[in-house]
Amino acid sequence: MILIMRKSSSKYTNRYVFEYFKKFDYILLSKYKNVTTKLKLKCPSGHIIYQTFELFKRGHRCSICFYKKLGDMKREKIENIKKYVEKFGYLCLSKEFLRDKIIILKCPYGHIYNVRYDQFKSGYRCPVCARVKKYSFTEVKKYIEKVGYKCLSTNKEWNNTKSKIKFQCPNNHIYKTRFDIFQQGGRCPICKYIKHSIRFSGSKNPAWKGGISHELYCEEWSDKEYKESIKARDGYKCLNPECNGMNNQLCIHHIDYIKKNCHPSNLITLCFSCNGKANKDREWHKNWYKAILFRRYDID
Repeated sequence: MILIMRKSSSKYTNRYVFEYFKKFDYILLSKYKNVTTKLKLKCPSGHIIYQTFELFKRGHRCSICFYKKLGDMKREKIENIKKYVEKFGYLCLSKEFLRDKIIILKCPYGHIYNVRYDQFKSGYRCPVCARVKKYSFTEVKKYIEKVGYKCLSTNKEWNNTKSKIKFQCPNNHIYKTRFDIFQQGGRCPICKYIKHSIRFSGSKNPAWKGGISHELYCEEWSDKEYKESIKARDGYKCLNPECNGMNNQLCIHHIDYIKKNCHPSNLITLCFSCNGKANKDREWHKNWYKAILFRRYDID
């Protein structure tokens, strides 16, 4: 009969454990017995804690430092929230989150209410102001100027919150919108478009393919008769068997996505809808349309 002896949990020496804690700038203040016995430790910040060697190896560190760091993160987030709501003329009166990420806000007209931060970001504003149907033009102008915008409309153009008025944003863009939309967080569409363009232009765009969209087409591409012959070859219909038939406009698609390759074996007639879908999963669509031409015309 063979007996399998279980390894002792105290296989580590006191010296080894001491050196292990030292790697993480912790100091062992008690004698090591086994992996499940709590040890007295001093963390890099000087806090005295009690932790087992087994849990420490799994990543459990000083709980005091952990909660302090967590509190700092919450305070930092509240500071970011304060900066965000101030853009809309609101004040954040909370020093920390209440339950379910609720914060206390003060609107530009002095109303204090509770709201979830994600609701505020979605455009939810002061419920007291929402119930008030009439504003004076002076109040509207004051509200607009408080958030850094200028009101270029006159008192004669103002009737109610549904009236479109002229705005000038901090970047001097002039546009028109309704006051209730402005209250809900709607800001300069030109600034929004520019910001979006900068964020997703060029190599920052997830669909970036190295600038191939700026490549020039082949000489044959300017020949309308040549493109018409491709459509005639394909029977003036979209050759994608999975086409939903929602779009009747036809175009010529480059199978290998190389614009200078205008050989008939690289061109196929598609509707605008299928051509747009071919920009995703390009390798799959490339093989898919090659197989269609092979089965239809025996083109390899």
